[in-house]
Formats: sequence, structure tokens, C-alpha cells
Amino acid sequence: MGKYDNWIGLGAKGGGTLGILGMEYLGGTLRNVGSITEHHDFQLLSYRMGVGLGGGVGVTACIVYDCGNLIDLNGTRVEDWSVNAQLGAKWDSILKGLKNYKFLVTVAKLGKKILNATPGDMDNLRNAMSYLYTAYDIASKGKGPKVVTIDIPGAGVGLELSLHRTEGNMEILD
Repeated sequence: MGKYDNWIGLGAKGGGTLGILGMEYLGGTLRNVGSITEHHDFQLLSYRMGVGLGGGVGVTACIVYDCGNLIDLNGTRVEDWSVNAQLGAKWDSILKGLKNYKFLVTVAKLGKKILNATPGDMDNLRNAMSYLYTAYDIASKGKGPKVVTIDIPGAGVGLELSLHRTEGNMEILD
């Protein structure tokens, strides 16, 4: 994995489920960790199929690993299972680990003033991304780009209880 193959950014997301169907939208900007001035906007529109009721909006940290050119992700089909109500124990322990690297604080700083990030901020970001990649890579199979999104606790509103499968397409907008 090369210096210019990793991307990080923030996205806004919103969605909901009514009965057995729902939708979810995520849009934001990703910046190259090796060249922080290089960035691309993206969006992901997904359909939900499962059971649930409610909806919400929030802010999400978005990370892409092993992708030198984000255009390669344009049109990529994204499929996943999700439970919306509370954070599962597995992700809860990972978020606690990320707290040690000041990951969420650094992502929030980057969202406000990306070009004013200090070298210390970038070190925290790189170390946390390495930690997260290892945790994610252990659980995933296959090669190629990996897209990880983490809802930022306390940066959203809504009320939802759902278990669903999401399917959608990722678009790189510029």
C-alpha cells in the first residue's frame, strides 16, 4: 500500500426505513493522505431491504484504502448489512482504540481547515488509519480497494431501529 493510495474525508448521510424498504444517501469529499490538496467529491445512493422504522441524518468519516485513483471506484457496487439502533460491540471496541489516536478529533479538524493541519495531526491520522486498516483487513476477504465508513458519534440526529441490507453504487463526481 503506497503513500498516495489512501484517502480520508467527511460525508453527510441521511436515510430511513419504513417497514421493509428504505433509502440512504451519503455524499462528501475524500482527500488523498499523501497529497492533501488532491480531493474528489463522491456520493453513494443505496436502497435498503429489511425490517425497520425511522430515519436520521449524521456525519460520517470516510476512508478508502488501496486506491491510487478514486475514479477507479466510479460505478462500484456497494453491498452491506447494517443494524441501526446502537453500535455493536465489535465497532465499539475499535472506536475506543481510535480514540487513543485522536482520530475523530483529527477528522473534525480536517473537515474545518484541511490545509491548516499540523504535522502532529497528520501523524495521528496516519497511525489511526493504519490501526483501522489492520482491524478491517482482518475481517475482510479479497484484494483491491476497501471503503470504510464510520458514523461519528454525537454528530447526528434521528430515531431508527432497523436491520437491513443496503445495495447501491458509488459515484466519483469530479
